[in-house]
Amino acid sequence: MNTTEARQTIQKRYREKNKERLAAKAKEYRRNNRERLLAYAREYREQHREEAVAYQRKYNQSEAHKEALKQYRQKPEVRAKESAAQIARYHAMTPEQKAAWTAQKVVYNRERRKSPEVKEAHRQWHKGWYRLAREEVIQHYGGKCSCCGETQYEFLSLDHVNNDGHKHKKVGVTAHTLHQWAKNNGYPDTLQVLCYNCNCAKGVYGACPHQTTNKLMVDVGE
Repeated sequence: MNTTEARQTIQKRYREKNKERLAAKAKEYRRNNRERLLAYAREYREQHREEAVAYQRKYNQSEAHKEALKQYRQKPEVRAKESAAQIARYHAMTPEQKAAWTAQKVVYNRERRKSPEVKEAHRQWHKGWYRLAREEVIQHYGGKCSCCGETQYEFLSLDHVNNDGHKHKKVGVTAHTLHQWAKNNGYPDTLQVLCYNCNCAKGVYGACPHQTTNKLMVDVGE
């Protein structure tokens, strides 16, 4: 190992050993010399404009920059700031500019929704939102099957007590949206929670075997 390599090795070890102290010192230096450093950066960019533009363009297209920008924009304070700025820009537009911007946004969103990544992200979001909303309604109605007492969420469903679900279907309320209808209408007592076994048995045979068996046992006991 020659002298240059030995010196570089020693410097590398020193920087690794004193990493935090050197970082704090550099941060303090930048804070104390902010105006001078900004002036130097502006002067350098003016003198090397083409090189600076080419380097910035290359960096903006790199995966490292895209990932760093994505993480930065996910911060709540950054998203709130960008949203406020976008709203301010929109309100400053003329009616013609607003119409053009809206049309452009519609086209952009239509094309964006076609991408597999966006479709999958929307599917996962809707799946999580649907479960939370449905769990809330099921918990309001007791969180268990009114017939057999089953509590496993995946086995539970909403049931029309009076078997009048066909009325909901006529107005567009399906099994997929029934929980939201129940919440919007103050959780009516015409609904109850049943597990899928009890619900299907009630729908096909008119009553669940749990109920007929219990009634038979009561009759025999009498």
